[in-house]
Amino acid sequence: MLDPHEKLKATVRELEDELRSFASVDDETRGVLHEVLAEVQAVLGGEGATASQQQSWQDRLSDAARQFEGAHPAIAGVIQRLLDGLAQMGI
Repeated sequence: MLDPHEKLKATVRELEDELRSFASVDDETRGVLHEVLAEVQAVLGGEGATASQQQSWQDRLSDAARQFEGAHPAIAGVIQRLLDGLAQMGI
């Protein structure tokens, strides 16, 4: 069984794959998600993040999940799983 960090890394990879498969995601949204994913990966890689940085990317991920709910529920679901996993780890 994967440890929580590995599970989250797998979820990040899954989200990246989903984003690549959807051409209809606008460039701005795609850019924000890639930026947030890079920040999440840095934290998972052992780099620290301040509480305000964590809140910033958590807010951006939550906003993205809401944006994708109607048009791309698979992406919204992966984002929500990522947020849930981060919350369970206290990140």
